[in-house]
Amino acid sequence: MIEALQDQLSPASLQEEDVQYTLHLILDSVQRFKRTIEHLTEITKLQKENSREATPIDLTALIQEVRLDLATKIQASQAQIEVDVTHCPTIRFSPRTYAALFITYCLTLLNTTPLYVPR
Repeated sequence: MIEALQDQLSPASLQEEDVQYTLHLILDSVQRFKRTIEHLTEITKLQKENSREATPIDLTALIQEVRLDLATKIQASQAQIEVDVTHCPTIRFSPRTYAALFITYCLTLLNTTPLYVPR
């Protein structure tokens, strides 16, 4: 549809700054919408896969494993990790979800600055 719009515009109007800017905004919006659809599709796939693979997970043990795996990064970033799982000691999720959470923690610890201590 955007190409059809561009075909309908005269060459002179396509050179106008306002028209170029508006077309740029439209194209960016379409790209963001496509990414959103891709992300939602991926989330749906993961939810279907995870619902089949979900197993009970002891959160205290899981958190301890993550802390051990990330000990050097936690120490280097001076991260402060506070977790209270007394009201929910066990949850159900898949190993893939665990991997995604682990990557999220790693990225958080890697993307720190002296002005920000992860918490």
